[in-house]
Amino acid sequence: MTITESRVRKGTLTFGDTTPVDFSCQPTNVRVTPTYDDDGDQLETLCGDVIPPGKKESWVLAGTSVQDFDDPAGFLTYCYENRMTTVPFTWTPNIEGAPVWTGECVIVALEEGGDVNTRITTDFEFDVAGALSRAYASPLTEGRDDTSEETAA
Repeated sequence: MTITESRVRKGTLTFGDTTPVDFSCQPTNVRVTPTYDDDGDQLETLCGDVIPPGKKESWVLAGTSVQDFDDPAGFLTYCYENRMTTVPFTWTPNIEGAPVWTGECVIVALEEGGDVNTRITTDFEFDVAGALSRAYASPLTEGRDDTSEETAA
């Protein structure tokens, strides 16, 4: 097998359902990250066998964005106006054949401001609510065995 190197570039990041808002030009970093926590305690039975604790999976849509508080239709305003609401999102890391991630996330207001007269960025982290989908939608995936859709609750 040869090396395959993927890059996050020339992708898309949109929020909303009927008329999605495209914020692809603001982020300098975007990622979906899983977290796994124990769900309960291990259980020992009378015979001495042990059942390990279950696992609980959760995801976040996170990244870093260039601040755009001068733009009334910008990412920071969108986050402020939609704070604590659940909205659909779609993230495609690149146009070279990357999977398309779709789901819903809980928007929160973000930090605004920073050092004077410098380029300012803000980190964001939105909890994914419900199912998360990862699917290859491109014919570039012919011959791959990883084109199945995955979901997480």
